[in-house]
Amino acid sequence: MVTAQDELARANDNQIAALYRYNQSRADLAHATGQMEALYAR
Repeated sequence: MVTAQDELARANDNQIAALYRYNQSRADLAHATGQMEALYAR
């Protein structure tokens, strides 16, 4: 039986993974377009 606590933990894990993929994609795009310094100079 899956509990609400298990579902919350899974949702938190999924959020962390999604944020990692989002930031990795931003870095990849910046690298591909020559904008690395602009991305991280904030």
